[in-house]
Amino acid sequence: MKISRIQNQNIVNNIYKENERKIDSKDDKNGYKNSKSVNIEISDSAKKLTSRINSAPNVDYSEKVEKIRKQILDGTYKVEPEKIADKIISMLNMQKESETDGK
Repeated sequence: MKISRIQNQNIVNNIYKENERKIDSKDDKNGYKNSKSVNIEISDSAKKLTSRINSAPNVDYSEKVEKIRKQILDGTYKVEPEKIADKIISMLNMQKESETDGK
């Protein structure tokens, strides 16, 4: 018996379709049916971050960035380590306070 290419392709397609049906009917390890859609849950911390971003005042950062870029290119930009350290400490204190308020 000679199997033509068309017959061979039909056999492969039938096997593929049968396997797809089997996969679609099986439950995954969590007991959910396999489907083509995906469910995504956003963590509480991501939701909080999103709300903080949305509630932040609308500041035009492009002007600030352009000013700093020009200073860097001119060689006149000065890093102020004390200011950076103060901001870091202030942010850490705010974070610590918000964590203790949430408990």
